[in-house]
Order: sequence, then C-alpha cells, then structure tokens
Amino acid sequence: MAEPLKIWLVQTGEEMPDDPGPPRLLRTALLARQLTERGHEIVFWNATFNHQQKVQRFDKSTVQQSRDGYTIQYLAGRPYSRNISGERILSQMTNAREFARIAPGLPRPDVILCGLPTLELCAAVADFAVPRGVPFALDCRDLWPDIFEDHLTGVKALAGWPAMAWWRRLKRSALSRATAVTGVTSAFVEWGVSAAGRPAGPLDRAFHLAVPGAQPSSEAMQQADSGWDELIGPRDDDMVVACYPGTFSRRLDIPAFIEGLSRVDEPTRKQFRMVICGKGDLEDHIRSRTARMEHAHFAGWRGAADLKALMNRSTFGVLPYARTPDFRRHFVNKVGEYLAAGLPIMTGLDGLTGDLLERTGLGIPYEVGNPESVARAIETAVADKEQLRSLKDDARDVYMDMFDPDVIYGQFCDYLEELAAIRPGQDGAVAGAHTVGEKHLGDRVHGLSHCKPSAHLGRERLQTGPSAVFDRNSTRKSLGSSRTDLRRTASAISLNSCGVVPADDTSLCT
Repeated sequence: MAEPLKIWLVQTGEEMPDDPGPPRLLRTALLARQLTERGHEIVFWNATFNHQQKVQRFDKSTVQQSRDGYTIQYLAGRPYSRNISGERILSQMTNAREFARIAPGLPRPDVILCGLPTLELCAAVADFAVPRGVPFALDCRDLWPDIFEDHLTGVKALAGWPAMAWWRRLKRSALSRATAVTGVTSAFVEWGVSAAGRPAGPLDRAFHLAVPGAQPSSEAMQQADSGWDELIGPRDDDMVVACYPGTFSRRLDIPAFIEGLSRVDEPTRKQFRMVICGKGDLEDHIRSRTARMEHAHFAGWRGAADLKALMNRSTFGVLPYARTPDFRRHFVNKVGEYLAAGLPIMTGLDGLTGDLLERTGLGIPYEVGNPESVARAIETAVADKEQLRSLKDDARDVYMDMFDPDVIYGQFCDYLEELAAIRPGQDGAVAGAHTVGEKHLGDRVHGLSHCKPSAHLGRERLQTGPSAVFDRNSTRKSLGSSRTDLRRTASAISLNSCGVVPADDTSLCT
C-alpha cells in the first residue's frame, strides 16, 4: 500500500466497541478494526440510536474516537421500540438527512462502503459520492424492501404501498449508481446487480458473514458458568442443552418452535434443557410460554461471556428461521457462530444453509411451522446425543473453511483498497468494469444454481421421520469419514456460494 486511504464505512444497526455490554461486534465494526490496523483513516458512520439495545447513545449527531482507533460519526436518529414501525422509518430518514448535512464538510474519502439496508442512507451516499467521483460499494445484507412486500397482503399491502414504492425507487436509484455491489452471499450480490439493471462485473463480490469467537476473561467465564449452573443446573453428561441466542423477530419461526418444545415427550424433558436468550417483538410470548415448561428457560439479553459459556455446554444450536427468500439465500451470523462453537444446528431452513448442513452431516432438520416435527426432532437429538457430541471437530473445520473472519475480512480489506483505485464516471459506474469478463462473472454470480442437495440426503426424506435425522452412515459414505473430506466438501460449497466455477480462480471467494 503506497499511502493510507480515507475510507468511510456507513452502517447503522451494529453495536460499537464503546457500547456497554461488552458489545457484540459484527461485520462493519470488524472490518473497521482490520482497516485501522492496516494504517487507513476510517470514519464509521452509525446512528445515535443503538438498534440492538434500543437505547440512545447521544441526543444529537456526535463525533467520537473509538477505542479501536478510528473515528465514529454518530448520526442523529429517533428512538423506536419495534423493528418494523413508522418510528424506525422516520429514524432512518433522519439519519440520511444528517449524513447529507455533515458529509460535504469533511475531507473527501477515497472509497465508501455502505450497508444496505438502510435504503435511505444508500441513496444519500450515492447523492454524495457520484458528483465527487468517489467510488462506492453497496453491501447487500438484507433484501429491502422485498422482504416486507412478500408479507404485505390485502389491506396491509394497500396501506404500505406508498412506503414500498418509495423504497423501490431508492433501491433502484442507489444500486444503479453504485460503483460495485457486495453482499453476504453471491445470491445477495445477484439480487443487487439485478436491481441495478446491469450485468455482473469483476467488482461485484461476496463476503460471507463471519464473527470471531468472544474471548472473555477467565473471571467473567467463571461468573457466567456459575450463573448457568443456577439457572439450568450443573454440567451433566446425561443432560442435553440446546441454545438460541438471538433477536425475536416476527419474521422467524419462533412460535412454532416454542409450541414444539411444549410437545416433547416426558422422558426427553428429563434429559433436555432449551435456553433462549435475547430480546425482540416476541419476547413476551416466549417468556410466558417457557415459564410453564421445566425443560425450557428464557434468559433475556446476555453478554459475550454468558453466550460463550452457554455454547460451551450446549450439544446443539437452534436456528428457528422461516423459509423466506432472504434466509434461503443467506448464511446468517448464527450459522458461523454455532459451527465455531462445534455445534450441529437444528433448523428448518433449506437453501444455502440447508444445503451446507446436509452435505456436511451437521444438520438436525425439522419442518418449518410444524410443532410436531420440532418435538420429534428434539426427541431424536436427545436420544442420539453422543453422536451429536462427536461432531464438534467436524463443525469447527467447516467454520474454518467458510467463515474464518481473519481470511474473510482480510480479503474484504484488499477489496476496498482495490476499489479505491477506481475512478468512476459521473453516473457512478466504472466504464467497462461491468462488462469486462461479463460472461465469466455472470457465471460466477449465478453459480448458486449448481448447488443441489445431495441425492443421499434428500430434504423430503430427512423430514419424514426422526430416524432419518442422524443417518450418518450414508452421509459419511458420501462425504468420507475423515475431517479432510469434510473440509473438501465445505470448500466446494463455499466456492459455489460465491459462484466460483473455475477451479483455478478462487481469489474472489470468501
């Protein structure tokens, strides 16, 4: 690198290093840390309102120096209690107006990475960057507004039409002007490129979500372990512990999963503890239902030490997500977190996540929306607990192959350094950048269509009965019993999820 770059990272919704907690740092905060370690000058644009904790950090736009060594520009925003609400839309609009007010007064950046959502900020970034010739990438992390339109019907669709129409215009306007599109999987990149109305180019790349394991102090871990001993009992080899630490969005399959918990048979209840941590729209429902179950515990919002201690004593993790188009195209953060902890995953998801878990033999499937299927899957998992525990090393190997944050964020840093060298035209796009190698990179983006479930692990067979859930013989016959074969399988999925078809071209894959 010839000289340090001025890099702006724009992403509301993430916790910051200076938040109380300790905070759980995600994609943009981790990227900011690595870019700072490379010597670049980083400005991280976030909102004053902490989306995770639902508290205000400051009452107006504020500049702060992060303990990780970079500058944080907090954008004033309104508080909101629900993730899907008019208050949140107004907060996002306020964030965008503040960006448009503050950005022109700062030194010109060399490159900008802006997360999508929010669409308001994406449009504001495009309005700022294009006339100044600043290259910028929009990082597709959620499919807005598509995920809302898919759930609006009847009167709700009519009432929501003005907001949806406005968001659609913002999506097209921002993406069509972006120098490049990045995303959490190549399916998300494909979605963004399609919305931009152009073919894929060499600057459009996928970088998986990846979160490093927390490293709390030994004292914090001892306190956390003592807390779990009090709540669910001391460690016991005869007891199976499952966990779900996350946000309780109404878009998830949580109600059906909770109902399934209540239908687990009596012998299983005596050997099983389900621990649910977090907060969100369904918190009251979860709290009231689990309060009546001896084998289920609602533990509220927990910090890094508590979550690490919980996963250390868990046998498997739960991913109660619905089969929506965005989740099917996604490896959500929790997939990597569970695998890093050595945990197989119970889920009803198909798509990228379901395919990965089937191919590696690390999935415990159930039918989404079917409480009886949930109950039977739990009963089978508890009966086969020793087999599940034997998969810890396999799970960690898949994590290292596909979700190693050191590799992913190192490549993301390389990418932004490369993007900074681009000089966009007045329309925001780079002349020739989206047509050079068009067919080759089109294949790269569309490579997901080649990811097919293994013939020996057909999804329908896996869901027809508990006895099929842990049919490891057929799995290992196909994959090979050694972890080396599992690593090859995971690598193949990783390449396909990035759309990489040629075996000798893996430089863009994460």
